[in-house]
Amino acid sequence: MTYNNWVYIAVMAAVSYAIRVLPLTLIRKPIKNQFIQSFLYYVPYVTLAVMTFPAIINATQSPIAGAAALVVGIAAAWFGASLSMKILISGSSGFVGSRVLHQWQGRAELFAFPRGSLTAADESAIRRFVETVQPDVILHLAALSDTGYCQQHPEASQRANVELPVWMAKASRDIGAKLISFSSDQVYAGVTQPGPLPETLPLSPANTYGQHKLEAEERVLALCPEAVLLRAPWMYDLPGDGLPLRGNLPLNLLQAAQNGTPVRFSPNDHRGVSWVREVVEQLFHALRLPGGVYNFGSGNDADMVTTARQFAEALGVQVQIEPADFFRNLVMDSSKLAAQGIRFHDTLSSFEGCLKRIKPLSRADARQLP
Repeated sequence: MTYNNWVYIAVMAAVSYAIRVLPLTLIRKPIKNQFIQSFLYYVPYVTLAVMTFPAIINATQSPIAGAAALVVGIAAAWFGASLSMKILISGSSGFVGSRVLHQWQGRAELFAFPRGSLTAADESAIRRFVETVQPDVILHLAALSDTGYCQQHPEASQRANVELPVWMAKASRDIGAKLISFSSDQVYAGVTQPGPLPETLPLSPANTYGQHKLEAEERVLALCPEAVLLRAPWMYDLPGDGLPLRGNLPLNLLQAAQNGTPVRFSPNDHRGVSWVREVVEQLFHALRLPGGVYNFGSGNDADMVTTARQFAEALGVQVQIEPADFFRNLVMDSSKLAAQGIRFHDTLSSFEGCLKRIKPLSRADARQLP
């Protein structure tokens, strides 16, 4: 029997091309018929189903197992289940939040409050937005973190650093979401005890920012005992991936070297300094932490004069360090966090890792930094 290839080509054209071309040539006016509109709306879904369902049934060696998985999947979708975690982020355009969006791509469904909306939002507006998104986790990163500004504007600090996290806590409680909220090592400001400081230490912060962060911790946990409060240290990053920057230790040293200006540090000042990208990476693992307060950042055995010299040497710059005369200890004991399987590199090791990944700036480029 002889087969005519042109017949096959004509059939293929009719079923493949004609059905696509005819609507463009025959339908010249808007479609107003509701039945036809509904039909066209569901055509893509039917097409996907026709291709997908047979593959699901035959995904395993047993069609029965494939069919059972299909039924379970349909039931889970019907009741609102999702294959990935839905996370709502506040402060997504900030120093930490922008890196969360960058580093967590593909690891969860990420949603963000509209940029600038939290500045004027009240509790009801936040609640409405949270109820619309229905996240599994609220990651609250927005804050007013300039300690000097908070000291001069306590009302603004109270709203941003206390009321806002409390509103987030109420909203997360009401929809059953988990709250992860950043606190600060500044809650330890004023502590005279040497050595790494545990979360259980009685505190009376010496500055407004630290006082408000501590108040937020207490009020949030009273509302949501399952909330996770992370006391973060001073963080830094170098330019890369188009992410926003703010003044930090290595950038301050680069600018000082470029401008020939001294920097001031105290040999009696002790604190951990963390690479923000390591913080963000460990933050993903912190989503599974039990409720409570955790010290969350790098440890540091060196004082800040020594730390600044180590950073300058690693950057390959010469910086004049003038001694300051004050005592401060913000070094945090991370034993509680380590017991949950989350461990940070120490301050110097983390910076060496940062330099291996991100090429440091030239001195000329440092003049363009904030």
